[in-house]
Amino acid sequence: VLIAGFLLLSGSLLLAFLSTYAQVMLPFNTRLRALSEYALTGKWEPPHDGYREHQLANDAITEAVLARERAEHEAQQRMAELRTFMDSMPAHVTVKDTDLRLRLVNEAFCRHTGRGSADLLGKSDADLFPQSLADRGRRCQHHDAGRRERPAFSRVTAAAAGHDRAGVA
Repeated sequence: VLIAGFLLLSGSLLLAFLSTYAQVMLPFNTRLRALSEYALTGKWEPPHDGYREHQLANDAITEAVLARERAEHEAQQRMAELRTFMDSMPAHVTVKDTDLRLRLVNEAFCRHTGRGSADLLGKSDADLFPQSLADRGRRCQHHDAGRRERPAFSRVTAAAAGHDRAGVA
């Protein structure tokens, strides 16, 4: 009787484990594989599970994926609008990151430097201009960034062009 009880208890525990594994771990692994595939391909294919809780999880992930895609599309539209706006300006316009490296440039700045935007992006003033001019620009930009104020127009002598240019400092 003791051995029969032990076998019955062991069998019950094994069935409980297998049932839990089938209800929780297998769908989790399936969902994890689907997410890994999404990370690689960018295409979300939610797994089809029979349990309501798993379907709710799939629905939540699907909604998050759709929200991300909408946000990426919106960001691309805004970036295109910003580029169009910058390129329509005759002044030299640049956008720099916190390390003062160029992240966006307009066509007027590209013409001024004689380089394409792909060649300019990621560069600093020290990479593009004489050291004295680059130091002056860096001091002004650090000063303005420390004050957290809107940029002001100033006159900067552009050594490459040989004459004064108005620009945002």
